[in-house]
Amino acid sequence: MKLALICAGGLVFLLLLLFWCMRQLHFRIGSRHLKVMLFGIGIRKIDLTDIAYVSKREPKGSAERWLSTFKTSHRLLVIERKTGLRKYFCITPQNRYVFLADLKSAVRRVDPTAEWAALRAFEDTTHLFRKEAPPSAAKTTEALPPASGEATAS
Repeated sequence: MKLALICAGGLVFLLLLLFWCMRQLHFRIGSRHLKVMLFGIGIRKIDLTDIAYVSKREPKGSAERWLSTFKTSHRLLVIERKTGLRKYFCITPQNRYVFLADLKSAVRRVDPTAEWAALRAFEDTTHLFRKEAPPSAAKTTEALPPASGEATAS
């Protein structure tokens, strides 16, 4: 009975320790690398020139996950790498849109030819599936001729 109680207490202590360590993960963008820090010590880094694309969607293949929370639905950033065994690198920064903007500016500074860094963050592409102009398109002030079959108000 004592042994089972000690084992259960040890298991609870270990789970709390792992949860605390998970909450201490922080992500930092340096001058040349994206770093994963635990207690201020760098434990993983990715070269900024190795980043091919960044998305908020769950990866299709296997991924290296560095999660600092259990609820990843609104914090997940998936970094697609150009090289490496695992192409996807998942992180959960506190505010993913701010972190993404900082990451894009750092990648543009290091590699000005990166095409994805020149795009707006998570650009609204719903206009591609409709027959209307994109939301950022400039409105023209010229009167357009009526479409065939429509009556004109004179």
